[in-house]
Amino acid sequence: MVLPMLVIGVPRLEAYWTLHPEAEPSLRALHALLSAASWGSAAELVLHWAAIAREDKGCIRLALVDDGCEVLVQINFALGIAQIQAVNALAPHGATSDDRQRKTDQIPGGLRASPA
Repeated sequence: MVLPMLVIGVPRLEAYWTLHPEAEPSLRALHALLSAASWGSAAELVLHWAAIAREDKGCIRLALVDDGCEVLVQINFALGIAQIQAVNALAPHGATSDDRQRKTDQIPGGLRASPA
């Protein structure tokens, strides 16, 4: 039996969609998918979500291009915990504002866990 993944850092998603309501449905869907996930490794996740996911410095970047944002997630596959690190706006050419400015500009948020 595969247990659902515990997703923490949900307030970061909520803070972003409060500022960008058009992204709320996609971010809620992403949260639901992460919560139900059963991947065994980052490589498996990237293979499964090849269109939007890539590994970067110990995190997974999930690009929601249609909504103009990307979600950085750090996942402990052994423990089944996904921590939302940041939600960043994408620039028109696809780079995040962080990539362009070379500084962290994360949406603040706590580490409240999702109900699983």
